[in-house]
Amino acid sequence: MEFVPKLKLNNGNEIPFFGLGTWRSKPGEVEEAVKHAIDVGYRQFDCARFYENEAEIGKAIREKIQEGVVKREDLFITSKLWCTNMRPDLVEPTLKSSLADLGLEYLDLYLIHWPCAFKEGNGLLPEDTNNPGKVLFSDVDYVDTWKAMEDVHKKGLAKSVGISNFNERQVTRLLENAKVVPVVNQVQIVVRYAVYYKKNGLSSKRVTSGDFKKTKNNRSKGRGAEIEGLVTQPIRFCFIRSKWMGIENTEVNIYAYHIWIRV
Repeated sequence: MEFVPKLKLNNGNEIPFFGLGTWRSKPGEVEEAVKHAIDVGYRQFDCARFYENEAEIGKAIREKIQEGVVKREDLFITSKLWCTNMRPDLVEPTLKSSLADLGLEYLDLYLIHWPCAFKEGNGLLPEDTNNPGKVLFSDVDYVDTWKAMEDVHKKGLAKSVGISNFNERQVTRLLENAKVVPVVNQVQIVVRYAVYYKKNGLSSKRVTSGDFKKTKNNRSKGRGAEIEGLVTQPIRFCFIRSKWMGIENTEVNIYAYHIWIRV
């Protein structure tokens, strides 16, 4: 991967077309995966507080910088604000916690992971003790969260800010209230869904931003509870999962893509 083209975002910053996603990376493996990825030319890395592996990723990044393989400015690092930290006063300390784990002074991109808030406190998925399996929600409005995202952007803690898993209605509402326009809306699209849709004569555009809430992964219970609507914008660039999959002549499994927001 000698040369990866870059895409200019709506604020003038540039992002590599391809990046490495770090979700579901097993403890002890993601560090080596990131180091190898840097060695072969990857410069964009998609991280999140929810993935619980940012410290390992940070260790890999520091090692490669110390070796002289890359400089900090060569890398594009993304992290995401988790649902339990949507309250405006929690946004900055949560971002700083990710920075501490990653060993960085700033993020290239910080995203709101989901357009819904969970009850604040310990645990990533706060469960209702009276109703096992049900996640406790908070009444925090993502529009208020976005104002805090704008603040961390202005302070230089995140060079760009964006959103993730928002549907068209939610994006429109956010834009009506935003002073800083999100640079991207990151959503997941899975090849096997596209294969299924094609086989059954359905449009591939009927992939909703909440499709993967159907996963059997227990950590995903309750996620996307308020996600509805269609994602109809074109794919601009994607992340490739560290574990490649072959599905009906598809060489890799697209892990996620960004919708490039222009206004």
